[in-house]
Amino acid sequence: DLPLTNTILGLNVYPNPTSHTAYIDFIMNESGKTSVEVLDATGKVLKRYAFKGKKSEMIHIPVSTSFFSEGL
Repeated sequence: DLPLTNTILGLNVYPNPTSHTAYIDFIMNESGKTSVEVLDATGKVLKRYAFKGKKSEMIHIPVSTSFFSEGL
C-alpha cells in the first residue's frame, strides 16, 4: 500500500455527527492500491476498506455506522 500522504487529496468525512451512514470522499493522488481505516478513540480498527484507484479518481465510500458505539 502507498503511504497516506502520497495516496489521497482532499479528504472529507461527513455528516458529523451522523446516526446511520457517514461518507468518506477523497481524490486519488496516484494510481494504485490503497486503504481507508475507520478507528475508534483507542486506535482499534473498526472497519477497513481496501481498493485500487486511478490518479485523479474521486472515491466515495459510504460507511454504515450501525456497528459503532454511540458517540464514536
